[in-house]
Amino acid sequence: MADLKKISQDIEKYVGGRENISGVAHCATRLRIVLKDNSLADLKNLKMST
Repeated sequence: MADLKKISQDIEKYVGGRENISGVAHCATRLRIVLKDNSLADLKNLKMST
């Protein structure tokens, strides 16, 4: 089983940090994160960490 704490820390890091997150919502299959500045997100590493 994946380490959920590590995954959440990676997500936070790769979206530009906690201060760059303006909202979060989830459904059964997705985590939706609204960012203040999309250019701070590291999408390449975010995709690799999941």
